[in-house]
Amino acid sequence: MPILQERGRFWWNDQTIPNGRFAPDASVPGLLTIENDGEITLETDGMMNFAGQAICGIMQEGDRVQNKCIQGILRATDQHVLLIGIVDAGASTSTHGFSAEKYRTTDCLVHRDTFPSTMTLPTSARLSICLDGFEAWLQLRSITSSRSPESGRVTVEYVRPAPAEYPTDDGTLEFNFRLSGTGFAGVRSEEVSMKESVELTVSLKEPLALVDLRNRFRSVEDFLILLTGSHYRLAWPFITVDGIEWIQWYFRRMSGDDVPAAPKWHECWTHFPELRESFGEIWSNWKTKRELFGPGFYMYLGTLRGAELYTEHRFVNLIWGIESFDRTKYPRTPSASTPEMVKRVLRDVFEVRDQRWLRKTLQRALKYAHEPALQQRIFEVFEILPIDIDRERLRAFAITAANARNDISHFGAQREGSYNAFVERLHNLTEALSILYRCLLFAEIGIDSKIVKRQLEGFGGFESTRIRWYLAQVRLIDEAPPSRRGS
Repeated sequence: MPILQERGRFWWNDQTIPNGRFAPDASVPGLLTIENDGEITLETDGMMNFAGQAICGIMQEGDRVQNKCIQGILRATDQHVLLIGIVDAGASTSTHGFSAEKYRTTDCLVHRDTFPSTMTLPTSARLSICLDGFEAWLQLRSITSSRSPESGRVTVEYVRPAPAEYPTDDGTLEFNFRLSGTGFAGVRSEEVSMKESVELTVSLKEPLALVDLRNRFRSVEDFLILLTGSHYRLAWPFITVDGIEWIQWYFRRMSGDDVPAAPKWHECWTHFPELRESFGEIWSNWKTKRELFGPGFYMYLGTLRGAELYTEHRFVNLIWGIESFDRTKYPRTPSASTPEMVKRVLRDVFEVRDQRWLRKTLQRALKYAHEPALQQRIFEVFEILPIDIDRERLRAFAITAANARNDISHFGAQREGSYNAFVERLHNLTEALSILYRCLLFAEIGIDSKIVKRQLEGFGGFESTRIRWYLAQVRLIDEAPPSRRGS
């Protein structure tokens, strides 16, 4: 279902709006649609011609309109929109009937006032995100209430927490606490409601183009996925452009197949109050290492985004991520003696054609000879974790995981036994691998090892029970709760 679908009038943004008018004479009616995943389309009931092009319909479908924006005013809400990154998506022209155009755009800005006609490639240094849905992780408990049984008087008190502000290498990150509701503005009312919320603001020293700001938004979203273990989507953000504040910003974003529930308190490994003092350092580590490790971070997060994956697919994504992480964390270089070794072997071969064949064969064989086996990569990335798992058990787990990956890659599935039994074993292996992977990323960005340990040692409540069950299924630990497999 679209998050916005509204009719209005639209025009090229460089056209002047006459005094006393809300749109230029050349504006045309149209329908703006923004889908749940941020896909933006505009269908106009007419042709929006601009200088240098007599009829827009002569453009080829898929052509990009360079350095041009479309502005519009929506009929039902009187909101102004600015469409950026215009791509022609087709047109129909008629001399005896209606003509129409369709555009797709990368970004849509929404504000109560008109956008300047000079605005073409907006930049912004401020990104504000309402963290609705993350109340359990934030542990918001600033509203207290009491009721007197004698008088029936109800008292509600709200003490606004101090903002949490963290300097970063390129600006600041700030949590601001808010109170919203109805019926408590000093007037009589039959109903009162109030809700505490948090606004997360990223302020940058230098403004970024929208394409770069999208990457910053996704970095925040990925960070919260890692911390909460939930792919609950962030609300659409607000930005500030050329001094215009509280501009709603829509754009195409990743979306899972389902609509996840908000993260629950008992499912989170840690909560904001526990991280508050060190949050700035953790965030800075996250930004730096997300860029440094690339797929070593992304591949794990991709398995949490809600897309329906077969067990084999999820498993190999985790393995690929671990391989990438290991290559970045522990880079290896080929042995300098390899060329000399090839020369020594070739000395005893006299036929020229045999030398050519053997040289190519040896070079292919030795190209990756310095790379460790997959089981060694898995073992060494998890060996450094601040958790108490027997080394021999961990090594056996690494061998099992490597063999499962090889079976999937080279045989399509298991080499023997039933497929159902294979998938059941692979599911347990995947869950255990995901747990260790999350521990690895927590440790890499500087989260206190005590937070990880309490989950694995059985002191983390509901989530800890699930974790220990899976670790026991793959024989990393002995102890396991008597419950059935977790969700």
